[in-house]
Amino acid sequence: MNPKINAPISEQTQKYDGIIALSEVKFDKDNIELYGIDETNYFKGLTKSIKENGLYNPIVLYNDYECKSGHTRHKATRKNGYTHIPYILSTIDKPEDRYANMMALMMGNMGRPSSISRSFRQVELTCHAFKEKTGSEPTDAVVQLTICPAAQISWNMYSNLKELQLHRPDLFQRVIDS
Repeated sequence: MNPKINAPISEQTQKYDGIIALSEVKFDKDNIELYGIDETNYFKGLTKSIKENGLYNPIVLYNDYECKSGHTRHKATRKNGYTHIPYILSTIDKPEDRYANMMALMMGNMGRPSSISRSFRQVELTCHAFKEKTGSEPTDAVVQLTICPAAQISWNMYSNLKELQLHRPDLFQRVIDS
């Protein structure tokens, strides 16, 4: 590695295809819309881990340097004062429509920390993208069996929150904000 490149690489870093300046990485608008603000404790822990141990998993980029996976790792790397980051090139192309892209992003983040607010918003945004793609609202079965699991929220929780949103917006907002 070039000693002038400031990247969080250690002996723990997984195999990577290259190193890129943080400023050259493009961000996926769907990812930003789906995930919004990072979970505070997760971000602090990730930032600390990168500072102490280097970056374990390189970010994944499409051929045009748009980030497929690793938006938060990118931000934590920047926060630690690094200027470059290791990356892996994706072997698949970015999905062409928003619905497929949102589903891929959510499924790629399954198992990571989430919140009721984030998960509910993800279902709502993905339902909207489904409607943009197909011209019709997704059926309850699509929401229940496809979108909710990818957003890490149960159908029961989502449908109860939806009822609150429609009939008790004040209570809905308190639950979402909690």
